[in-house]
Parts: sequence; structure tokens; C-alpha cells
Amino acid sequence: MDTLSWGRQGAFVTGMDLSNEAIYFSRELSTELNIPADFVCCNFYDLLLFLKGGVDIVYTSYGVVGWLPYFDKWAATINQFLKPGDTFFIAGFHPVVWMMDENFEHIKYFNHNE
Repeated sequence: MDTLSWGRQGAFVTGMDLSNEAIYFSRELSTELNIPADFVCCNFYDLLLFLKGGVDIVYTSYGVVGWLPYFDKWAATINQFLKPGDTFFIAGFHPVVWMMDENFEHIKYFNHNE
């Protein structure tokens, strides 16, 4: 969805995900909405094998950081795509969000006795 949002604004976009199902759905949605976009199914650390050339923006979406076991390798990969003056954009949550109830009205998942 994030990739298509950028594409709808006129960016030439490539999205990536580990999930074949997510990539399939993204391609279908891209076609249905007539938003040009490329999609790559791979481990982020292997992205250089699938995507050649520089980019202007690297965008890391909500929820991604928590799944990354190697921040140094992640940062090095991002660095290989960006040229001086390009942009790295990261959107994320603070982990406290997972303590809240479904409506974000009060803390639900916290045991103060531990």
C-alpha cells in the first residue's frame, strides 16, 4: 500500500516484501488501480541482487524495524542505494503501542506485578 501511495503521487516505485502472497496482491492492486509499480519478493539483505541502480528515496514502512535482525547490514544496504543528497525515510511505531487496548484508550497488556 505504501509503494502504491508513492506511485500514485507520480514516483517511479519498487516495493519489496518477503511474502510471495504480498507481492502477488500488490501486483494485482497495481494493475487494478492503474498505478505503475515494480515489486520484488526477497529478503531485504539480498535486495542488491534484484534491484540495480540508485534511487532517490528509500522508504522503510511501519512495522519493518522489529523484524530486522541485523541493523548494520540493513543500514549498509540502504547506503548502497542512496547517493549524496538522497533521502532515507522511516516510519515506525514505538513498542508501547502494543501495550494499548484495541481502541488505544488505555493500557491493556501490562502486568505491574512482575
